Amino acid sequence: MAKGVPLMGRDPDGKAKIINVDENGNVKVQLSGTKSVTREVLMDAVSVAPSSQTGQINLNITNEKKVVLLVWNDLDTLQIRSSTPWQNVASFEPGWGSLYPESLNFSATGAHNPHVFVWVGMQYRSLGLTDIKEALDIALPPVSPSFIRVFNNNPNETLTITIHILRYWR
Repeated sequence: MAKGVPLMGRDPDGKAKIINVDENGNVKVQLSGTKSVTREVLMDAVSVAPSSQTGQINLNITNEKKVVLLVWNDLDTLQIRSSTPWQNVASFEPGWGSLYPESLNFSATGAHNPHVFVWVGMQYRSLGLTDIKEALDIALPPVSPSFIRVFNNNPNETLTITIHILRYWR
């Protein structure tokens, strides 16, 4: 294969891709079509005072097929409450909301190891879910509007939290 010459190929899903080899032999790949997953920042190093909560955070749902939250936190005394399809307020206790697994008093995270929560789209507790894969498999498309709210249950320390949202489009 000659360097710098683009080649047409097909990925396993049948989408066209262009492969280009630069002068150093590095292969560059560009997929065509639309993105199937996008990542956005919902909260970036937001401080939540001791024994307080954020306001409602709108997930800004459009026509995503699934939604996953990536959460970085520095305290383990927090909870994330969520709305459900029949309620426009993030007030459900973590065990009864739309996020799996239960988002209550989970450990503090390092910079490269976020907690992963799947927006199941219904109260997951009665479904008998045992892992993230099951949650992703049964997750319903989220409705608009959908909300979360972060609670800092620590009476003495300020929580710092970052949340990214992964939006799955297919």
